[in-house]
Amino acid sequence: MFLRWKKEEVRAGSKQTLKLAEKNLGEMCSILASYTRKKAKLRDRADLLVAQLFDFSSTEDLEFQTGLKNLAEDLAMVQDYRQAQVDRLETKVVAPLKAYGDIVKNKKVNAHKLAPPRDRPVVGGGGAPSSDVTFTNESNLFNGFSK
Repeated sequence: MFLRWKKEEVRAGSKQTLKLAEKNLGEMCSILASYTRKKAKLRDRADLLVAQLFDFSSTEDLEFQTGLKNLAEDLAMVQDYRQAQVDRLETKVVAPLKAYGDIVKNKKVNAHKLAPPRDRPVVGGGGAPSSDVTFTNESNLFNGFSK
């Protein structure tokens, strides 16, 4: 009897752990994906700034034109670094977190499959139980009720 309670406690703890892991990993993945998108958006805006600097430099005198072109080239190098940063975030952080999310979902499905039938939700009609149910070993039904 004690072992049965212990198994139920372990099962409940496992379900709780899976639920928390799924929630926290989902939140982390969402936040990191948002961070990556913001980095990419900043990179795109800076690319527009670089293009505008090149356009503006073509209308100025030679000395100012050289300074603007140097600034635009330096800013373009920073954007190349930002692009590499976005790529690294997507491949090394966000993708593995998504994989952990899939692992947690698979564990949840496996835990559901391993749960005893009384813990599983009833699928189907929900009407009265049929009378054609037979028990192969009726003595097991009353083991816990003996004196």
